[in-house]
Amino acid sequence: MAAVGVPLALLLGLCADLVAGLVRSERALRPVTGFWGELARAVSRAEPASLLEAAGGGAALLGAGLVAAAAIGASPGDPALLVLALALAVAGAHLAAIDPRSRSAAARVRARLLEAALVFAGAAAGLVAVFLRWRATDLGSVWGAGEVLGIPLGVGPPVMAAGQVVALLAVAAAAGLLVPLVIDRRRGRYRRPAAAALLVRLSRWAVAGAAVVLVPAFSVGFDLTAGGDALSFLLWAGAGLAGSAVAGLAWGTFDRLGPRLRLRVAVPLVLALSAAGAVLVSVA
Repeated sequence: MAAVGVPLALLLGLCADLVAGLVRSERALRPVTGFWGELARAVSRAEPASLLEAAGGGAALLGAGLVAAAAIGASPGDPALLVLALALAVAGAHLAAIDPRSRSAAARVRARLLEAALVFAGAAAGLVAVFLRWRATDLGSVWGAGEVLGIPLGVGPPVMAAGQVVALLAVAAAAGLLVPLVIDRRRGRYRRPAAAALLVRLSRWAVAGAAVVLVPAFSVGFDLTAGGDALSFLLWAGAGLAGSAVAGLAWGTFDRLGPRLRLRVAVPLVLALSAAGAVLVSVA
C-alpha cells in the first residue's frame, strides 16, 4: 500500500520545496530543474549511489508512502503506525543525506538529526493531540464522525477546533526541520553522484510530504479511496496545498537560520505549538 501514497507525498513535498525556494530567494523552479538535471545525469552516467544512500532513500520513501496511504484511506491509520512510519521517513532521509566519504558533511548532518529528533517529538505530540480531540484510535473513526457531523475542523467547541488547528500547524511547520540538511560541495573535490543526489532530493520531498499530508487528512478528512463529491476533493486539495505552503515557509525560514538560532528559536517554536494544541484539546 505504500506505493499508493508515495506519489502524493512527493507531490506535496515538491510544493513545499517550491515555496521554501522562494523564501530562500532562489529561482522559482529550481527544485524542478534540479530534479530533471539529476535524473538526466543518473540515466546518462554510471554514477550509482552507495548502499547507505540507497537504503536511506528507500526507507524514506517507504515511510512517507505508508503515512500518505493511511491519510487517504488505503491502509490502516492508527496513531502508532503513523508515528512509526513518519519516524522511518525522517531517519531514512537523514541516512541518505549522510555522505560516507566526507567526515565533515556527515558530522553536520548528524547534528541536524538531533534537531529533527526534537522536532519529531513535537510533531508526534501534535498528531496524538488531534487523535485525543476526537477520542479516536484511528483515522477511520475521525472520518466516520465527519460523515455524520460534517467537516472535522468545524465540529465541536471552538476551543477544540482551535487546538486542532494549532496542532496541525505544528505538524506542518515541523517539516521545515524534519528534512535533512544536504551538503553538496560543488566547488570542492567531491560532488554527490547523480543517483545519490536524486535519492536525497526525493527523500526530502518525501519527509515534507509525509508531514503535510496529515493536514488535509484531519482537517477535511474523508476516505479518498471510497470516493466523494467534487467539493470534498477540492477542499482536500486546498488543505493539502495550504499545508505545503506552511511547511515551505517554515522550511525556507529555518534554512536561513544558523544552527544556534534553529535550536533556540525554531525547535522551541514547534514544540510550543504542539504543547499549545494538546492543552487546548485537553481543556475543552
